[in-house]
Amino acid sequence: MLDARSSTNTASQRPLRSVASLNASQRQWLADLTALRQNAQSRFADVEWGPGLGQEATYAHKCVLYARAPGAFLRQYVEAGAGDAGDVGLLAPALDYFYTAEREAEAFTILLDGFREDEPRDDDIDPEDQDAAQKLRRDLMYCWRSKLFSDATLILECAPDVPIAVHRAVLASRSPYFRALLLGEFSDSGRSSFALPSPPFTPASTTFVLSWMYGGTLDSISRRFDLARGFEIWRCAEFLGADSLRDEVESDLQNMLSDTRAPRIYSFARAPDVNCERLARNAEDFIVQHFETTWTASPTVGEFSYTEQLGLVSKVAERVNVGNVVAMAVRVASGRRRLANSVEPSSEHVSAMFDGLEDRFVKILATGLVDIVRSRAFGGLVEGFGFHGDVLEWLLGLVVRGLNERNAPSIYAVLHGDVLLREVCLSLSSRHSPS
Repeated sequence: MLDARSSTNTASQRPLRSVASLNASQRQWLADLTALRQNAQSRFADVEWGPGLGQEATYAHKCVLYARAPGAFLRQYVEAGAGDAGDVGLLAPALDYFYTAEREAEAFTILLDGFREDEPRDDDIDPEDQDAAQKLRRDLMYCWRSKLFSDATLILECAPDVPIAVHRAVLASRSPYFRALLLGEFSDSGRSSFALPSPPFTPASTTFVLSWMYGGTLDSISRRFDLARGFEIWRCAEFLGADSLRDEVESDLQNMLSDTRAPRIYSFARAPDVNCERLARNAEDFIVQHFETTWTASPTVGEFSYTEQLGLVSKVAERVNVGNVVAMAVRVASGRRRLANSVEPSSEHVSAMFDGLEDRFVKILATGLVDIVRSRAFGGLVEGFGFHGDVLEWLLGLVVRGLNERNAPSIYAVLHGDVLLREVCLSLSSRHSPS
């Protein structure tokens, strides 16, 4: 099996890659190329050998052969016309290699190595010297970029005067959408021009999509991959029915999660035309886990719907407990300080989200105050200054909010014995300490 590590290294342009995602894309790519090899006749083949004695005819595509085969092979088996029955039997393993980089048959080794010795090509690298998948990817990308025996064009709605040359065999093999158009029951097999809507198809996103079709993964080209481009490619994949492309984009987007990107990815994943629950869940988890920075790093969270904001507040509140209430209070205070510098109109909504967490703090403080004030974290607030003093003052204010007739005496006793007396002792200690 071909390994994902054989893909072109474009790490400086791309997010960290998931090996599982890359391998899944390559497996689908090889499966599609195998199907193209096996169904060449019905998928616009333009080369035929045979039939020979007791053998059926063999079919192939010039665009693949001229991108992959040695020159001597092309002269004898393509340019000179059909071979005899023996040739057809010998061709099968060679064609398997040209389409899928598989070279298991001994007959293939004899055939192809013989042609290489007869006429080595500058761009012909022996599979022993270079990974077979790397060469297959390179050759098929050359096939596309050079418009080698192209028999169709894509017309983008946003750039109708710049047609993109492609191959119907590749389109039909890599995309269920094009397969239905070209090979379906009511298809027009003679059709050679295809219009694509913009958005999502733009020159940039279409370049990525075609590099995935021909090269197997989005790593096949070195182009800038940002969130906007990723969103476009995802929608292209959905339009084309390209599940493995969609999965690869989702994996990339997940690996791009950050304080500023996570809210945008969450918003995208929840869009009506996307509705990607897995991506939305992963982005939401990141936003909740890093709420003090993700809520304030960009205006995006403040622009969420009220329902979405309420959901985030609820999930953050669920994480507040007796053991971490002080640490969570420090994080809330940190987020509010960040928000104080914002001039975005949406910052008011984020401020309300922080306020919405207070009810949870009030409840936790009312039920677990003894354990909280005796914790090392709370002691750090009492002994601290500046920022920590502000947090302590806020927490004590929330304690007061939670007072009622039943808990007031016990809370007073705790505050007097574990907070006020501690502050007095600290004050006396500081007065008598040597300067």
